[in-house]
Amino acid sequence: MSGISLPLRIENGRLARSVSLKKAIDDSVSMLISTPLFSNPVDPEYGFVFSNLRFEQINEKDGVVSNLAEEVISPILDESVYDRKISGNSRNFNTFAADLKNAILTNELRLSDVRVTMTYIRDERSIHIAVTGVIRETGEDYQFHKRFVIWNG
Repeated sequence: MSGISLPLRIENGRLARSVSLKKAIDDSVSMLISTPLFSNPVDPEYGFVFSNLRFEQINEKDGVVSNLAEEVISPILDESVYDRKISGNSRNFNTFAADLKNAILTNELRLSDVRVTMTYIRDERSIHIAVTGVIRETGEDYQFHKRFVIWNG
């Protein structure tokens, strides 16, 4: 079973369907990663908190987002976002990878046994995200990789 195609398209007067279940899940995970937390008025808990911080300074020594202004950048984010490690995996509690895993488990119910790894590549100024798991409907292994460039001036 496939899902609705993202981005949304109309075919024959109906919403187009995705070509495969994996593609539908990939699109869903990609959209979750790129949506800042609290940006969707219909579901403020939808999104990934790191997307709120993509233009913040990275403390490369400690591997965390710097709080240069010594204040929270948004009234809806708490101070703890500045303590989370950028690189790490979802088994470690205090990482953005653990936040993403929780967001996927909450919003992408077609996956189970989800694991997330995030790696900050300093020379590229990018974040590499790897998501693995199992597609519930088919029992197939699932892998998703995304890289995005961050501003760290």
